[in-house]
Amino acid sequence: MKRRLLILCLVLAASLGLRAYFDRDMSNARLPGLASLPGELGAWHKTGDEPLSPEVRSVLHADELLARDYEVMPGSTAQLFIAYYRTQRAGERMHSPRNCLPGSGWESVSSSIITADIGGRPVPVNRYEVEKDDQRLMILYWYQARDRYVADEYRGKLELIWDTLHTGARDGALVRVSMRLRPGLGPDEATQILLQFVHVSAPEISKLLNR
Repeated sequence: MKRRLLILCLVLAASLGLRAYFDRDMSNARLPGLASLPGELGAWHKTGDEPLSPEVRSVLHADELLARDYEVMPGSTAQLFIAYYRTQRAGERMHSPRNCLPGSGWESVSSSIITADIGGRPVPVNRYEVEKDDQRLMILYWYQARDRYVADEYRGKLELIWDTLHTGARDGALVRVSMRLRPGLGPDEATQILLQFVHVSAPEISKLLNR
């Protein structure tokens, strides 16, 4: 009986310790400085930063945000969106485009996981096509913790727990690139153009997240 009680106390103490470790204050952790992302990424050049409303910021609860347009040729503009979090607590999730976009009136057309070339290695990313009224978007997105790229958000949470216990790192980001479809630019072509943008932009994003 005493042995069982001792084991129970040890398990409880360990649980409380882990909870305190996960919930410790990270408000002073250094931000990556997303605004310093280069304006020239390969053949792509920055055309402007998009302001985000206070309402959007309050919903996302991110520690740093970037919304920026890059153009590679007239009519081929990629919208880059990054939401960075100093701390991801177990049981919480970043706002997935699969949840946010339908809530804004966008309807899913198709979704799948495809492979992107990032730094010479194959990386899984989400491919998500949506439409609203007469507009249609092609979106690629992933979850990133430093040099780790994850398409599945639930797997990302499991890896977050591993990182927290072994390195103490709990920061991460949602990275999303999108392009409006138009006559002459179908889903497949837009996907390939976005993959080219991911190829040149993701390594630069990693440099900021690894600071």
